[in-house]
Amino acid sequence: RALAESRPGIRLIGVDVSSKAVQAARHRARLANIPMTVLQADAAESGAQLRAIGVRAIDALVVAETLYYLGGEARVRLALAGLEGLLSPGAAVVMLHPSDEADGLHAAAMHATGAHLQARSRIDDPLRPYTIDVARVPTR
Repeated sequence: RALAESRPGIRLIGVDVSSKAVQAARHRARLANIPMTVLQADAAESGAQLRAIGVRAIDALVVAETLYYLGGEARVRLALAGLEGLLSPGAAVVMLHPSDEADGLHAAAMHATGAHLQARSRIDDPLRPYTIDVARVPTR
């Protein structure tokens, strides 16, 4: 909501492989009156799905609690390769995953997107420590 309110005219798009998650996200967006498109796609087909609805550039990509489902760093690089050419110069890539997996997964995502680490926060939650990395795609 904050992003939609702070950036009038922004196009928000969510992608999830789960039909239940897609339905829930669409429902929450409608209830909150947030103009948002939510697509069902896996990571490897998300680039094609985004292109199919007319997306030509992505200014921010948020990847939270998903990369470990892809099955390792090599699969992360392969799956995110479909986003090549969609990330704008200077685009932010925000990643959030459990700290014990974040280093490898985030490095693979940055490799696939061409982004470089700008900031890292480790949250030492006693039940589930996690890491948030913010990376940027270089400007040309």
